[in-house]
Amino acid sequence: MRLAILALAAALSAAPAWAQLPGAIPGGATVPAAPIVQAPSATGPTTNARPARHQRMKLQERFDAANTTHDGKLTLDQAKASNMTRIVTNFDKMDATHKGYVTTDDIRTFNRAQRAARKPAGKSAG
Repeated sequence: MRLAILALAAALSAAPAWAQLPGAIPGGATVPAAPIVQAPSATGPTTNARPARHQRMKLQERFDAANTTHDGKLTLDQAKASNMTRIVTNFDKMDATHKGYVTTDDIRTFNRAQRAARKPAGKSAG
């Protein structure tokens, strides 16, 4: 690839000045300019496949994005397809009535119960 770039640079430097202008040909005719191709980044492709915003999205936004049927009910398959690993891992606990889906209320109820279970038993809120 570098050899091709060097050969192109050498050919352009030897060409007449009018040939270096995009679209210019003697006599007034024009041709479309060649597309500009960027060289690959020196650091290579980024490894973060997830957008940075993903982690900051609110539960409702993530739920709505995962709920492809837009019925307010998130199935296990929808959670898996959207990489909602915490919901996938705890789906059976969140779906306490075994209806085959969870709602945002089910998820929030589960989250509250998990936080309460982590609180030390002897602590009071005062």
